[in-house]
Amino acid sequence: MLHDLVNFDLWTCDACFRSINRNKGLVPARDNNKSNPMNFHAALRVTCRIWLALLLVSVAHAQEGHPMSGVWVGDWGLDGAQQKRVVVVLDWMGTKLSGTINPGPNAIPIKTATVDTADWTLHLEADAQNSNGQPVSYVIDGKLDDLGTYNRSLAGSWNVGAEHGTFSITRQ
Repeated sequence: MLHDLVNFDLWTCDACFRSINRNKGLVPARDNNKSNPMNFHAALRVTCRIWLALLLVSVAHAQEGHPMSGVWVGDWGLDGAQQKRVVVVLDWMGTKLSGTINPGPNAIPIKTATVDTADWTLHLEADAQNSNGQPVSYVIDGKLDDLGTYNRSLAGSWNVGAEHGTFSITRQ
């Protein structure tokens, strides 16, 4: 009678079935020619999860965003002057471009940013103060090069007040 109860529980619990098989063989040996549907479904779930993870990683990698979005690092300088390091952060906000020049405590917010997608030219305007505390306007015009690459670059004119210079920055 006890043997019948043990056999009934063994057929409903696969983990019990395996443990009893190891201990003195109270139940008949398993037929290895039959597939276990629980193992098949578990393997199918694992396989689907792996494919889903790979798909999500590939889609996330492909989501680069707008060609102007990102952190741009390079140099700018007035004509005949030493080049200075510059960081420009641009962000595409659905229909408009916004950003900051040299983010940090002395950041210069960009007040106007336009992109002409016909020839991939960029126009930025910003207001700041010079070292004497006087207001100055920044007007930056550049053209996007290497549009198809991740590390594309922008180069063009960098004007601060009445002074004119050039810049070259690369997206990081």
